[in-house]
Amino acid sequence: MTSTGGTLLFGLLGDPVSHSLSPFIMNRAFAGIGMDAVYVAFGIKPIQLPTAIGGLSSLGAMGLNVTFPYKEEVLYHLDVVASDAELVHAVNTLVFYDDEIHGYNTDAPGTVIALEEFADVTIEQNTAFIFGAGGSARAAAYGLLERGVDRLTFGVRTPERVEMVIDNFTYAFPEQHIEYVILGSPENRTRRQEALTESGIVINATPVPL
Repeated sequence: MTSTGGTLLFGLLGDPVSHSLSPFIMNRAFAGIGMDAVYVAFGIKPIQLPTAIGGLSSLGAMGLNVTFPYKEEVLYHLDVVASDAELVHAVNTLVFYDDEIHGYNTDAPGTVIALEEFADVTIEQNTAFIFGAGGSARAAAYGLLERGVDRLTFGVRTPERVEMVIDNFTYAFPEQHIEYVILGSPENRTRRQEALTESGIVINATPVPL
């Protein structure tokens, strides 16, 4: 679509972003509905994050998606953060208003929609195993817990980070069982195998192919 004086600007912030299919998908979608808008991938370095967000806001951008490695760091540069995004401590969507920047996380509802509507998986009272405990993993976990998964296990390499995650989720969802197992640990092998074989839902939320 040819840009005009009224073209709306959207984009993606991350590093790297050259592999992203988001511009192709979004620009095709804009063209398909006849929307005068453009979606651009912005690859930025960590030191550039605050000025990039502020600069794009000043230039009149409507909003941004946020990808690796900035889903957590971006929280410190926003005016308003949605409650679910605050709980998972990760934001993947920014919306620019006149004088405020709001942050949201769409990974949680996206996980639920993908499983229920596209894979025909029942989440309520099911059991789930999630590889990883980063922003995407926490968002997926939130979506599953909110939808009523009965038991959720994180598979992680070190316990330090996930223990606080589990504390936060347990406080928010006291009726559901949330735990973790250490990947690669001989001592955890039996419990790890049990958690995997008992899970009706398995999600890889790490950049490592399984």
